[in-house]
Amino acid sequence: MTKTAARIEGIDILRDGGTIMFKVVRDRQTTAVILRTPWEGKDVRTLAIGGKRPAPGDPDVGRLLADIDEWWNAFPAEQQTAALKALSHKGAFRDASPAMLEAIAASRVLAVREYVKKNYEEAPSD
Repeated sequence: MTKTAARIEGIDILRDGGTIMFKVVRDRQTTAVILRTPWEGKDVRTLAIGGKRPAPGDPDVGRLLADIDEWWNAFPAEQQTAALKALSHKGAFRDASPAMLEAIAASRVLAVREYVKKNYEEAPSD
């Protein structure tokens, strides 16, 4: 059986201050990803992949990052540029066009990728 390309669907951000949710779809399997908003002013966020909380270095983290990278690499350069611009934007987006709304959604997935790479990609060394 050949593997299908990863798709990311249902990208959303909650009004709780920044919880990001989306689904990774690959080979007829859907995996929910949730990165919860930080609490009490701390930059610590809870990650859930498929309903489980992975530890740094967990194989699920590696698969998530590979799926996000595969999805991202399939984007045309123009859409990548718009998503990176949205990722670096501070403040509210006003009167966003449909193309900008897509870029904003993609930037949320990129924000998860950055956080996961920084905090979950490798197991802590002793």
